[in-house]
Amino acid sequence: MNAWKTLSMIFWLALAAALPALATDSQLEPSDEDAVKGCLPLDELVLGGAALGSPDKPEIAWSQTLITSAANARLRSAPGTQSLVVTNFPLGTELQLTNATRQGEWIRVRTSRGEEGWISKTITLPVSDSTYPKVVRELIAARLSREDEGFVGRMELVAFIEHARGRPWSVEDLGWLELQRLRALQAALRTIPFRRERWDDRLRSWVAARAAEILYNEPGGQWIINRDIILDAQATYRATAVADEIAWFAAENGLSGECEGYLVCYLESIDKLQGEYLRRQPGGKHVEEAAASVKLIMDYYKGDFKPAAYFNATQDCAPLKNVVASLEHALRASTASERGTLANGLRDMLRLCS
Repeated sequence: MNAWKTLSMIFWLALAAALPALATDSQLEPSDEDAVKGCLPLDELVLGGAALGSPDKPEIAWSQTLITSAANARLRSAPGTQSLVVTNFPLGTELQLTNATRQGEWIRVRTSRGEEGWISKTITLPVSDSTYPKVVRELIAARLSREDEGFVGRMELVAFIEHARGRPWSVEDLGWLELQRLRALQAALRTIPFRRERWDDRLRSWVAARAAEILYNEPGGQWIINRDIILDAQATYRATAVADEIAWFAAENGLSGECEGYLVCYLESIDKLQGEYLRRQPGGKHVEEAAASVKLIMDYYKGDFKPAAYFNATQDCAPLKNVVASLEHALRASTASERGTLANGLRDMLRLCS
């Protein structure tokens, strides 16, 4: 057994052991196996419409390695959804086809622990060393596009991407995988219930294990990714094609806290988000969107802003001058079409200190 298969076995055994049985946890989502009818099987999506054992594709070899393409997939004692569940698998679990015999859409497989049973072929994908990158890319894209995915599916997608990074990849591919990981992590955070009494033990453990990379935004009532994690990723992959998208992801991720009308607070937030994007990607694809955020603050300054209520010259002039200088420099160095106008508008705010 080669090194990556050994690592795969260890990883997925640990993750599968952490998944409680569906019958004992009413908060778990139903397996994708129970919702595949009427949906395009992912093996057809990845392999261009050639399903396992179809006339367009030879019957897969008995030694074929498969991975599960569904979250919380079920291995059953016999073909059919009414058969006893032997165990559950997270997304991307590797299985071995034990023989070429099929019963309808059901195939017999063996787990890395030696368990054998039946699984629907519609939630598995054939994979090999040569096809692994393509299968992984398309599986990730397919899972991210699911609008109705709940926490279990999102959590398993994050774990799958993190596991997949252990294979040999180019720097470009690793950058792409990190961007997808961040997107999957953000999507998982958005499924977390607001009321913590609705959390189960698995969710509590998952949040605790992610403490270094996520934080709770109290005013927004939602979990977000730690900005430093995203910026570190952008720095790591700054020479890749996805550097711009990671930088913009950081800008859109947001910050914790609320400004409640205070001008300097708004400006500092914009500087940390859109301003940082402009500094890292001065000619990036999102410079106009970043500049538009600065314009929104200027519109607030010219409209609803009340200096008597939201500006204290003694305390606020020094930070105002610093943040105006920072944003002005970022704008002037960028390719934003209104960079000069916006930079001059920022400087006009310094009248508050004259």
